[in-house]
Amino acid sequence: MEQLAESRPNSECDLHLVIGTLDGLPRAEWVLADLQRAGFVARDVTLVACEIGCGGAVVEVPERLRQFGEPSALSCQGLGTLLIVGEALSPIRPLGCRACLHDLGQALIDTGLPDADALIYELGLIRGQCLVMVVARTPDRIHVAYRLLLRNRSAEVHIYHH
Repeated sequence: MEQLAESRPNSECDLHLVIGTLDGLPRAEWVLADLQRAGFVARDVTLVACEIGCGGAVVEVPERLRQFGEPSALSCQGLGTLLIVGEALSPIRPLGCRACLHDLGQALIDTGLPDADALIYELGLIRGQCLVMVVARTPDRIHVAYRLLLRNRSAEVHIYHH
């Protein structure tokens, strides 16, 4: 948390991105429910989950995910179907109905993540992990998002200046 104290935003326009990796969609659903109870809305959150083996088939979207907007599913070459929910990261939403993992990595880089970190998140999706990304505008909101991701057993949580 010391790193967080050094990078505290000075204004409402100063955004930070808190990213956590979670094992499986059920765990990610719990995080989204906690984020909603904490006051985060669709424009603050993006979930990327991989439904391995769906291969473009229609994905059954749990109802509680719809609270963050209409989910989109895209076929990801060699991986299965990616489920994207939320509006926090605009470069991720317009990937289209078909993409490759590199396209997702490039979308993460376009949001300001370092290349190496984007690769780590791509590898996490290959392993079946979900990404939960939260945009926070104040130190308190950064701390809340960080703690909620940790409390829900996020494998890793990172904070980026966005």
